[in-house]
Amino acid sequence: MAALFWKFCKSRWGRKILTVFAGLFAVWAILSWLDTTSVELPDFTGPPLAYERLPDERTDPFLVYGKRPVKRANQQAARRWPDVRSCLMRSERKAETPDLRKMNWGKMRRKEDIEVCLFRIASSLGSPEAMRDWFVSQGMQRVKIEMRKKRGNLYPEDIWHITASNIFSTGKTFRETPIPWRYLWMSISRGEGFSVSLTKTGRVFGTYYSDNNVL
Repeated sequence: MAALFWKFCKSRWGRKILTVFAGLFAVWAILSWLDTTSVELPDFTGPPLAYERLPDERTDPFLVYGKRPVKRANQQAARRWPDVRSCLMRSERKAETPDLRKMNWGKMRRKEDIEVCLFRIASSLGSPEAMRDWFVSQGMQRVKIEMRKKRGNLYPEDIWHITASNIFSTGKTFRETPIPWRYLWMSISRGEGFSVSLTKTGRVFGTYYSDNNVL
């Protein structure tokens, strides 16, 4: 098999095909390098959002709607982002009082990454109003708070539900999707949706991220 592949590579058509693939890969690599961040966050002015603590997986384990994660992807994300500092930009990770608005969106490549880091942020802020202000600080749209009443196993208690969205009017995504796949993805999606659910005591019940696919 190796001999056949080597023979193909040395043939006229083999060299042409490999040259085309190498060129496409080089273009993709350069564009990805130039476009290493997703959204352009606004310039943060004024004092950071107030918080009382900086929780981690030990003090506030990641939950998927009130339960410990079962899916491997969620478990891996919880280990990848063990505390709220790990979700922030490098300048904030060792700061005595980190600015929680400075989320490192450039590292959020999977929906599970976003959900875990939203959980870490919300666990620090601890109130629906503070979480709403955080969404607004990120430049998100349609931010709202609503109360969802206790409903069987779905909501074992009254839950504050904070939602936000990113409509693709700006041509930017919060999730870091390598180009050109980002633009292909945006062409079949209406935008991104984010939500955080908090109990009345400020405990995070769950977080969710979706890309609102048209198809």
